[in-house]
Amino acid sequence: MSSPSLQHPDHVPAAESPTIAIHAGQRAPVRSAAPHDAPTELLPMASDGGTRVIQPRQVVSEPQTVLVRPRSEAQPIRRPRERVVQSTPQVSQVSQVPQVPPSSERHGQPDGTEPAPPIADAPRVGSVLDGRWRLTRLLGQGGMGQVWLGADLRLPTRTAAVKTMHTRFVEDPSFRERFAREQTIMATVDDCPHIPALLDVSAEDAPTPYYAMQVIRGATLRQITQLGHGKPVLSLHDTCTVMVELLEGLCGIHRHGIIHRDLKPGNLIITPDGRLIITDFGIAKPTDPEADQVTRFGQAVGSNDYASPEQRRGEPVDERSDVYSAGIIWREMLVGGLQQLKSQPKPQVAPQAAPQPKQRSSQPGHTSSPSGQPVPSWIRALCSAALRPDPDQRPSAAELLERLRAGLLHHPTPTESPAAFPPPDGATVSDPAPVDSPCTDDDIDTMRLLGNLYFRGSHCLARNLATAGRWYARAAAEGDLKALYNLGGVNQAAGHRAEAQACFRAVADAPSVIPSLRDLARSRLTAQR
Repeated sequence: MSSPSLQHPDHVPAAESPTIAIHAGQRAPVRSAAPHDAPTELLPMASDGGTRVIQPRQVVSEPQTVLVRPRSEAQPIRRPRERVVQSTPQVSQVSQVPQVPPSSERHGQPDGTEPAPPIADAPRVGSVLDGRWRLTRLLGQGGMGQVWLGADLRLPTRTAAVKTMHTRFVEDPSFRERFAREQTIMATVDDCPHIPALLDVSAEDAPTPYYAMQVIRGATLRQITQLGHGKPVLSLHDTCTVMVELLEGLCGIHRHGIIHRDLKPGNLIITPDGRLIITDFGIAKPTDPEADQVTRFGQAVGSNDYASPEQRRGEPVDERSDVYSAGIIWREMLVGGLQQLKSQPKPQVAPQAAPQPKQRSSQPGHTSSPSGQPVPSWIRALCSAALRPDPDQRPSAAELLERLRAGLLHHPTPTESPAAFPPPDGATVSDPAPVDSPCTDDDIDTMRLLGNLYFRGSHCLARNLATAGRWYARAAAEGDLKALYNLGGVNQAAGHRAEAQACFRAVADAPSVIPSLRDLARSRLTAQR
């Protein structure tokens, strides 16, 4: 529990937001955001949310201190680039949605037979489904459907992530069956806290099949790991606590007899309170063969980089295939990248005739964490156990979770005294991102999110003022005034009064700061006099 002395005196709880992921929305012309985006708490994220589909960037080696290169006084605060919206799968423009032929070409039979059932028009911005969900923005799309941000016309204050089937598949019974199975699986695992809640489904014969899910705010694990540019972002202990969240979610899914089959960092979201959410159940399946009439023998599905060997060969899989995928994700967090041979193409034939994929190394590497600490033997052993090629030799998610918790009990969180963080006048901090990998607005939002999580303490990241300060310093060096204000809060909580005042004064004097943020900074300066 956070010490009262570390709380912001002007703290105002943020408005409760719906929980498929909104965190990349429109931004005002300056990094301080628009008036409606004013921070409502000490450590705000962009309250416009931005949007990230739940199907869903990267930290450099954490130094012991943060060194700031001065910027000349004449150099202005960096303005944000045009936001680059990415999701998994890649967001496409609405204009790229496949067009269906006019109704005159679709309906009516020249031979006098009964006309075919009506085909739904392609969903677009402004479309209303079942008289309830108005589609307001395309969030992303995959092979079978699209995900939209939808406004509930019955409950105007509620939004949802609405997944619709591609129009070209609407008349295909097999695709409708797959889509219906996805809805059923979402309803089955709805009680798991690591899964988005299912809000609504379409009728069985609806022209546009859809279902509406809870919106999840935060950043994907892919966005977080990409901030490291090939180096580990999280400390050894923090990778373990993130894995605890992931394995808890897997235990809940497997308990209901469901296999996810598509675990990857882009499908895992870290929320503002530090909870890990598993998303995208598009190819999930029941473990009971009697309940699965869709998946065919020899059919390989999933993402090659994270799929288990048996899944990539198109063989029958069980819950331990998800454990292997979780092990790949863990190893990626430990070493800062996949560091593996390219996978063979997905086999399309029976497994006995399929080419054998190259085996991945099950060793997670010998160094990790931003400080370069060696990976302890107990972590290497657990990660290697999850990556065993033979599924019969892998532990279940529950067994791996039990061993991981036991290891954490014997290896407590290390403590670190926070250094003072003066307001950055330059655009770089120590270990900056490569010149050819400039920060986007999504990167900056993710940095601020990590700062918030470490400042408050959360489900998967322990309170750490030193790490919070480093993340705020990185975002502030990119011109983010919210992060600069929060950096002042870290300095104040750590007892660095002069540096805290310097941060608040820099925010108050910034020419592009929004009035509400300027008022907060001035009030903090007044309170410290």
